[in-house]
Amino acid sequence: MESLWVFGDQLNRDIGALADADPERDRILLVESRAKLGDRRHRQRIHLVVTAMRRFGDELADAGFSVDLRVADDLRSGLEAHRREHEPS
Repeated sequence: MESLWVFGDQLNRDIGALADADPERDRILLVESRAKLGDRRHRQRIHLVVTAMRRFGDELADAGFSVDLRVADDLRSGLEAHRREHEPS
């Protein structure tokens, strides 16, 4: 299975890699970064994005996708943990 990493500003099934995504072939990776959540200058905006990301993950799961929503210290560690667990192609 392939993995598609979707960032908080890409929560739309009609753009980017998601436009051609197939639930039979693609797993979706969403990473909540604790480092980003710690940014006090944009705290409300960040929480809005996190909430939207969680809801989008639920929508994708309802559409039949396997969704890996990770909470990690930073984006890189979330990606690395996903790779170790799922070994995407």
